Amino acid sequence: MICSLSGKEAEEPVISRKSGAIFERKLIEEYISAHGKDPISEENLTIEDLTKVQGVPEYVPPQLPSLASIPNLLKTFQNEWDALALEVFSLRKQLHKARQELSASLYHYDAAVRVAAKATEERDEAQRALKELSQAVGNGVSQIKNDIDNGHPYKNGDEIPVSTNNILLSDIAEELEVERERLFAQHKAQKKTTKQFSGADYSIQMKENIPLPFKTLATVAYRDGMLALASTAGSITIVDVQNDANTTKIVRKGKPSNITLIKSEGQVVPVATTKDKIFVGSEKTSLQHSGEIIAIASHPTLAYFVVVGRTGWLLATTNSIIHQDSTPYISAAFHIDGKLVALGSSSAIDIVDISTAEKVAAIEFSNANKLLFAPNGYWLLALSNESLLVIDIRTQSVVGNIEGSFKDFVIDPTSTIIIATSEDSTFLYKYSKSEKQWMNEPVVHLDQGIRSIFILDDVHFEDYLQTGDIPFIGIDTDIRKGELKKEN
Repeated sequence: MICSLSGKEAEEPVISRKSGAIFERKLIEEYISAHGKDPISEENLTIEDLTKVQGVPEYVPPQLPSLASIPNLLKTFQNEWDALALEVFSLRKQLHKARQELSASLYHYDAAVRVAAKATEERDEAQRALKELSQAVGNGVSQIKNDIDNGHPYKNGDEIPVSTNNILLSDIAEELEVERERLFAQHKAQKKTTKQFSGADYSIQMKENIPLPFKTLATVAYRDGMLALASTAGSITIVDVQNDANTTKIVRKGKPSNITLIKSEGQVVPVATTKDKIFVGSEKTSLQHSGEIIAIASHPTLAYFVVVGRTGWLLATTNSIIHQDSTPYISAAFHIDGKLVALGSSSAIDIVDISTAEKVAAIEFSNANKLLFAPNGYWLLALSNESLLVIDIRTQSVVGNIEGSFKDFVIDPTSTIIIATSEDSTFLYKYSKSEKQWMNEPVVHLDQGIRSIFILDDVHFEDYLQTGDIPFIGIDTDIRKGELKKEN
């Protein structure tokens, strides 16, 4: 029988009623006299709690008269070894306990450091936001005061810069999260209905050309069946795609640099930029950006939009700037569920949670001129001067690299077909499920260039579910209606 303390065969084995372990009687009695506990279970233990193991021959070793004999010396050495075994066992237990306490201390220290760093970051962000707000309010008041002092008071209809910031990110966080959950459920249901057309063969058919309502186009946007066309002279024409005779015109001075459409109070409203100013709808008041505006992107369903430039980016609504940041960007795109926004810079693409303005991911891709999230929700399409990349934001890996100089592109509802356009051609690229990659060579090549292209699946979604045909609209020197025709 092996002693649980010394690891050697016990000469007089006893068993503990507390832990059920076997010990050498002499060793356990010494341990009890020193500690009063069971060395295994740490419960209180007395000598009366020890039970002799029956069936072991009882004999009394001869008592050596002195240390002069070799047997007596060996016995002394044995006693010293037993004492050493007790001490080593005690040290092992103390070491294990010390390791546990050290691990807990390190965990609490690391948690404290993280909390302190987060608090410091929030304090610095609050101080920076307060400073920017104070400067913006001061600049707005000074400008109006100078104009009045110089004999140029603002009159009814003049463009008055809006510098109010009475909405905070915390005020819209819950609304964004509720809308994200609703859109996620909606897109999940749509994926099931559109899956039937995944991997189908398509051809490109051009059907009808409609002249532009003016001579020269500056920029264009599309949303919910409405096409916003901005001329270089400053006017903006809203065209109903289903009935092109139904148009609305907004006249404004200055050449629009960018335009998008937002959903405000159930209506589709244009948001246009001219240099560093942002105009919503037909309002004469403007929101002011810190520098020249390069790109603009709108939320899928709510009246929020993001504006980016080389001096920073901002999140705004129809009459107020909600958040400003000095990080420069050149492109932007909202996720299909509306809570994340992709911001492209000269060195990378940052994924930002607009409910907190915190960067949640960064993808290495420089100078993205256009960004677009695929309907599947996890692919991000990024266009540069040399190529069109399809990036999986879950793994930040490239799943497709289509080389070429393109003007614009779109992706179909199944996320398996890309239409890319150049100055003189239109190309159709297809995703191969068997090879798990996008084809580098176009499946269809059409000798007709398009400057901007939009898929109209939101307008004719029921027709699409029945036929699989996908209507689209292209903008160049005129408005061109076409269709991705599903091959039988």
